[in-house]
Amino acid sequence: MNICLNKFNDDAFMDYYAIYLEEHGEESVFPAQLREKMARHAIDPEHSIIRGIWQTDTGDVLGYCEVNNVDEPEWEIGIYILERHRFQGVGKVAVPLFLDELSAMRRHSFVAKILPDNLASRRLFEGLGAKQMGTELLTSVISDESIESGGLELVRMMMHGRVAG
Repeated sequence: MNICLNKFNDDAFMDYYAIYLEEHGEESVFPAQLREKMARHAIDPEHSIIRGIWQTDTGDVLGYCEVNNVDEPEWEIGIYILERHRFQGVGKVAVPLFLDELSAMRRHSFVAKILPDNLASRRLFEGLGAKQMGTELLTSVISDESIESGGLELVRMMMHGRVAG
């Protein structure tokens, strides 16, 4: 699979925004203008590092890799693949490329917080050397029954560097 990672600049914002809407749902309690503002905030390099995953042969955007909490000691790594491109090996190729870029920034330790039933993501990170370190509850300002009734559980995985291969 021939892919490359690139920043989402202003010209590519709509590519990111399409992924953002798929990930967060086109239907939202937030008005469209606020959703767009939230998406622009998400790709602001002061808050996160996000790289779009593009298929080099076609120029199609497949998803993105991200690191959140760049102003904190513990960086949270994640990946989102558009539904139509899942289970095709995109993450297995993209995440190591992203880890190489982060390594060049002298970052080698990350946490991934994954929903327990997201087995594909858990297997992807385990295959790259991540180890489960327990679970934690998602705390948020979002009004949601699962949060109000005690929280949404996430599997906490730690990874250090990257496994060659």
